[in-house]
Amino acid sequence: MAAVRFCRTAGLVVSAVCSLITSGSTGSAWAQPGPSAPVVPAFSLKVSPTRLVITPSQAGDPQRFQVANTGRAGVDVAVTATSLEQHPDGSLSYPPAAPYSAAHWVGMAPRHFHLAPGAARTVTVRLTIPAQPEPGEHAVALLSLVPAEQQQGHVRLNRGVAVPLLVTVPGAVSDTVTLAGLHTQGFSPGGPITLTAVVKDSGTVHHDFFAPDHNLLADAEGHAIAFPDFTVLRGSTRAVTTQWADPPPACICHITVAITRKGLPPHALQATVVRFPVYPVGGLIAALATLYLMWRFMASRFTLQRRPPRRPA
Repeated sequence: MAAVRFCRTAGLVVSAVCSLITSGSTGSAWAQPGPSAPVVPAFSLKVSPTRLVITPSQAGDPQRFQVANTGRAGVDVAVTATSLEQHPDGSLSYPPAAPYSAAHWVGMAPRHFHLAPGAARTVTVRLTIPAQPEPGEHAVALLSLVPAEQQQGHVRLNRGVAVPLLVTVPGAVSDTVTLAGLHTQGFSPGGPITLTAVVKDSGTVHHDFFAPDHNLLADAEGHAIAFPDFTVLRGSTRAVTTQWADPPPACICHITVAITRKGLPPHALQATVVRFPVYPVGGLIAALATLYLMWRFMASRFTLQRRPPRRPA
């Protein structure tokens, strides 16, 4: 009899928990809003191509890029050249001067033009390389700006879009990249494992890590984990992050990232993650402890009911 009551009680507990989980997931599904129609902004400029890479044999040839107005308002565009720097997250800034800058080598035409909504204009770029430039690759940002005086309001900002131009001058070059760090959590209780690699360009040209043949990969216990595509400019350092989406539930996981180098052994770094499912195991222990206490309680009640009544003295 006590076993029957215990099973019924446990069944009610499990049913109640399942009902709560089902109602919670249904409620979250009803709370999701529907897709909204895309809104065309008043200001929107696009450039094509988004990057120009010039080899030594192409340095004397004219290069071209296109500026398109994909917004709702007409704009007056001013095209200019400036230095550029790359930050660890991959973003670019445009200081007046920077190492390996080619800002003073660039001539463009036209430099000023008007774009009606939906219109596009092609800009021609010509390079004048100095007689004795520093060997290797030089960079410049080709900025298409809408000056601040065309805007209304108290806060006015120059708005625009940039095309990085990378030009390699004749001479010897070095395509060398190394791993400056490999970071991950030392302990993982569950879920995906986040991995961050720090890559430094110590050569004289940029380096592209693009799939499918040249992307950066991590080897995690025989599983290949791809990093997203990225570029490291000359003299820059990049920090790129990926995730191991389906690691085993429990392991001492060794993760290795290696960069192949022509004529040299690969440069590799390794990180170790201890993985143990704390939360599932803790939940299972709590559930077993609850069921054990319920069984003890029901068993004690059954024992009291079966005990014969005491006879009066």
